[in-house]
Amino acid sequence: MEATAAARVQKIKDKKAAAAAAASGVSMAEHGGGGGAESDEPGGNGGGDGEFKDKPLERSFFRVHPKGVGVICKAPEGIEPETFVTEYYGELYPPWRWFEKQDAIKKCNPGMALPEFYNITIERPRDDDAGYGVLFVDASVRGGFGSRLSHSCTPNCQTVVLSCDGRVTIAMRTIRRVEYGEELTWDYACVTESEREYRSAICLCGTVKCRGSFLYYSNSSSFTAVMSTRHTFVDRNALLMRAGAEAVTPEDERRLHKHGLRTHALRPKGAALPSWLVKWAALVLEYIELEVEQLPPRLLALPSIDGGPKPYADMEHAISEAKGVGENRLQNLTITLNKIAYVIEQVGRESHANHATPPSFPAPKSFLVDSGNQREN
Repeated sequence: MEATAAARVQKIKDKKAAAAAAASGVSMAEHGGGGGAESDEPGGNGGGDGEFKDKPLERSFFRVHPKGVGVICKAPEGIEPETFVTEYYGELYPPWRWFEKQDAIKKCNPGMALPEFYNITIERPRDDDAGYGVLFVDASVRGGFGSRLSHSCTPNCQTVVLSCDGRVTIAMRTIRRVEYGEELTWDYACVTESEREYRSAICLCGTVKCRGSFLYYSNSSSFTAVMSTRHTFVDRNALLMRAGAEAVTPEDERRLHKHGLRTHALRPKGAALPSWLVKWAALVLEYIELEVEQLPPRLLALPSIDGGPKPYADMEHAISEAKGVGENRLQNLTITLNKIAYVIEQVGRESHANHATPPSFPAPKSFLVDSGNQREN
């Protein structure tokens, strides 16, 4: 296997082809190839604002130009399924440090629509003695060829977390046979809360099952159907109030243990988090369980788009998607706990370790909300 410079060479070729096509009045789509361009309607001209603005999750594409390749198979005999390819190497960051770095990058590059994606999260297995945890692996500067594999919505490789001699690592393996000369790809499965990033992340895999973007939009109304009614601004603040007023119960402890929130998440660097924060984490997990239970019927009821097939045709698919949403919520909760633990450490753990309630301040009357009619249940 080898990494190639085809992507850089292809950019030069694409510019020349585009100029020639413009001069001849012929659409580059007629030349075939493997890339894609955004269009408001199937077979449209692409690139316009038009109706697309009102349909943030609807995407249509047509072939425009080759995308280049990242890593290809050079073994004449090909690669069999379930074959180890490489480990995903890079610099390790705890969540608080990773997001601090990303904020700095965005501030230094305010016009950047989409950051480079050479990072991946490594999750400590839930059945580990220390419990579930999250680290970020950044391969943009230091890494191996695994970080140069391109995305595909129909990949031939997959990443898995493995434990080897007490060391947790990310391994890349094939999930089907890869032929000689075929590109090695994997599904990035990245999630973003930014609509701007989602719109900019146009997928160029060109496969029949292409989703149109290599990002998932976590703020999609499809995935927030339960949150918009059961986890509103008022609900979230109510959880904080409960966390300060109620003690951690055996049921809370069982729930935390069930989801893997143990030493790694609740006792960073050996010091226990404040009891109110532990209680808050348990209450958020209670909501996550509720969402995973109630989301599948909501997804199954989603209508088709422009007469096409329904997004979720069967309950099995909807349940699988709901579990994925739950996994994402758990990851975000763990990241949030790590950030709060860092803040507490910086301002002085001794002054906060015994806090029975979250730090608070008197709210002005303009902030008060009548939640009596927030919902019936």
